[in-house]
Amino acid sequence: MTLAFAQFGRIFAALGAGRYADAYEAAQRLFDPASQAHHPVVACWIIGDLAEAALRTDRVDEARARVKQVEAVSSDTPGTCIAVGLRHARALLAHDPEEAADRFDEALGADLTGWPLQRGRLLLATASGCAASVGSPTPGHRCGTPATSSTPWAAPPGAIRPAGNCGRPENPAADAASPRATS
Repeated sequence: MTLAFAQFGRIFAALGAGRYADAYEAAQRLFDPASQAHHPVVACWIIGDLAEAALRTDRVDEARARVKQVEAVSSDTPGTCIAVGLRHARALLAHDPEEAADRFDEALGADLTGWPLQRGRLLLATASGCAASVGSPTPGHRCGTPATSSTPWAAPPGAIRPAGNCGRPENPAADAASPRATS
């Protein structure tokens, strides 16, 4: 179980950093009975992550097969974590734009109150046209940019300003005298 949770962390870190091939390989280990990290339940939990990594590494057909595998073992009413992941995976791996729109609507229409990161990832995927059905004449092109340069979740350093920063250059002396620093 510990190795499975370690894989979960590796998958998440790799996706966040834009290392999609690494994320895909780490996710596949959870599905592989020959791997020491194999865990059928944790594998079901990460199906949305596997789909995202597969989409960005041109392994859509393999990911669709994994979705069917998870659907087969999770019954008609999967647990919340699996249901969230399956909706995410189905939206990303849709066969055509109409199906993708329906799947994204379904995924975003679910109660994601306790799942803000997953909701944010779905919104990001929707806004960037990220779905298998978004074809392109260039192999590896998905999610609005080439797979080799697609934007990961994490912004480059300095791209996001901390709360309270109004765009002015940092000035430690001025900040020390500000009401925010003294309260």
